Amino acid sequence: MRVEPNIVAKFAKCRNRMHAGQSTEQLEETMYLAMNRFKVKKDRTQDFESMWLGRDSHLASLDGFVEFRLLRGPEREDYILYSSHTFWRDEQAFIAWTQSEAFRRAHAGAGKHDGEPMTYGKPNFEGFTTVQAIDKDGNTT
Repeated sequence: MRVEPNIVAKFAKCRNRMHAGQSTEQLEETMYLAMNRFKVKKDRTQDFESMWLGRDSHLASLDGFVEFRLLRGPEREDYILYSSHTFWRDEQAFIAWTQSEAFRRAHAGAGKHDGEPMTYGKPNFEGFTTVQAIDKDGNTT
């Protein structure tokens, strides 16, 4: 599976989160956030979570990977909203991942369990650019 450039362009740049002891130059380093939202059918939430929790993502071994989170959101009339957030050191690291064998393996059969879709439609990508970041010590960027 290859991610087309127009999809890659939608991924937002975020400022690196501040950590104690970093210089201002380090704090200005750019990160990329890849965020997808999934409308998971109510009767498939257990399968959806099991799929994510049981997969071998290979993310931790990839150059430029920072952090991944799968979040469960609000319940709607016919689905529960989930969101995946993947932070990358920079755009090049993200693009390299989308072109890797690890990406293809992680997305093989995505969205299906026992051959049946678990979601309504494909994931919905949303990207945001950080305007301000405040850490637990009150430091801002």
